[in-house]
Amino acid sequence: MPNNMTNIVRISGLDSAVDKIRSFYLINEEETGGALDFEKILPIPADVAQDESKAREWCRCHWGDARNSYWGRIVQEPTEQAPELVIRFTTAWNEPDGIFEALVNQVQGLSFSAFCIDEDSPTATVFRLNDDDGHTEADIQEAWITADEIEIDYTSERFIAVYREFFGVDPVDPRAEEQMAA
Repeated sequence: MPNNMTNIVRISGLDSAVDKIRSFYLINEEETGGALDFEKILPIPADVAQDESKAREWCRCHWGDARNSYWGRIVQEPTEQAPELVIRFTTAWNEPDGIFEALVNQVQGLSFSAFCIDEDSPTATVFRLNDDDGHTEADIQEAWITADEIEIDYTSERFIAVYREFFGVDPVDPRAEEQMAA
């Protein structure tokens, strides 16, 4: 059973870029609610896809995870007041950094950020990408120089500041919500 990784991606930029993501790169919303379709963004080569173990290894290497995304939904459609498409989806083990890089390289005029949370580990990773001139692997910037992850601690000033910056609101500790409901 995989460790689920929740990925929240904010996409903005040229209307045509956001429309391309919305219309081409999302899995049918009726099937998954709107997860990114890794197979459309970075297809598995036909000769590799025929061997399941080779395909999983190829996906780990090129997508960042061995499986396509699932349990997706569109959190926010772009509006004049909030011109971002916000998508939430799950991956099996890791954040899909290869998919983020491929997406930015394929869709001109796109900028986005991603907040990736490992549900079984007290860590999160933030990616910030802006496509002005095209990107290479070196352009994927982790939010912190000292590590590629942040401890999820609802009392930590660092976590609260990053969460507030990314989502515009203070984080709510789910354990506190459960205690209030009990």
